[in-house]
Amino acid sequence: MVRSISAFETAHPSPGGPYGTPTVWKEKETWYLFYERNDAAIWLATSKDLKTWTNVQDEPVLNAGPEKYDAFAVAFNKVIRHKGLYYAYYHASAFRDWREWTMNVAVSSDLVHWKKYEGNPIIGNDSSSGFPVFDGKQYRFYTMHPEVRVYFPEK
Repeated sequence: MVRSISAFETAHPSPGGPYGTPTVWKEKETWYLFYERNDAAIWLATSKDLKTWTNVQDEPVLNAGPEKYDAFAVAFNKVIRHKGLYYAYYHASAFRDWREWTMNVAVSSDLVHWKKYEGNPIIGNDSSSGFPVFDGKQYRFYTMHPEVRVYFPEK
């Protein structure tokens, strides 16, 4: 059964508006759902049963800006865990009209507090909606917008 975010039963209500770009992470018995609101920021809700969701806090876990490269839009695409830390790959726009997108990374030790990578953006050229995939030997990085592209690590 699909439940919309507007059907969340929340301990911390969030403001109205469109929701999107859901990204899910499961750890132990808890599901973590990252979602954006108007592409302005990313919020986090959790669930034990996939039926009742609770926003973790009123504030977003990642805001757009103040950096120029993500000043007008942010949305998580994928979360991975590597060597004890969580990495969120997110697309962002430096333009109010979203005419161009980039790929970026943020890191967290607890899934709630995120720090943006100082080397962002990691991919430009209007490439977004990306995520890493381990192919058994190395990570490949795929982006889906505006077309499917694959990036390999520099040697």
